[in-house]
Amino acid sequence: MGKWTKECDELLKNFQKELGQKKSAIFVSSAMKSLFERQGKTEDLEIIQKNHLEDRAAKYQLHPIAKGLFGGVWDKDKMGFIFRRTLSSFVKQFEKAGFKETSPGIIDTRNIEEIRRWTKDLAKKVWNNIQKKGPAKDSAPYDAEESWVLYILRLFQASFLIIRSIKFF
Repeated sequence: MGKWTKECDELLKNFQKELGQKKSAIFVSSAMKSLFERQGKTEDLEIIQKNHLEDRAAKYQLHPIAKGLFGGVWDKDKMGFIFRRTLSSFVKQFEKAGFKETSPGIIDTRNIEEIRRWTKDLAKKVWNNIQKKGPAKDSAPYDAEESWVLYILRLFQASFLIIRSIKFF
């Protein structure tokens, strides 16, 4: 259920060595995560966590300092024909679990507060690591505080690039 995009896999494959030597964070967005939570299907949640976070990190020899699994958005207009046809059976499950279409053809199961908490925890981990090690060596033109901020921004930009490439139906 769900998959990483070809582009994301290629990015991880092409930069596997470099990413394996860096601290990273990884998260996956899946509307099914929220549905399984509300249905109490902990085994299915564990499968998503294992297949799309644990196994993917191991495959590319990543050592993430944080992993997150969040709800996602299903947008009928961005789905292939076959999935649109099968979506109707899932829509009933989502409605029964308390999720409604936020606009025609869109079901948004994200928990923004959960995402904010994870992001804040990640930022604290990055900040604590930077304070231990000091600013990056390539940050000479900036003072220490600016280089830390740039380091955090680079981390989030890289995470966004990877995560933006992940597709879940």
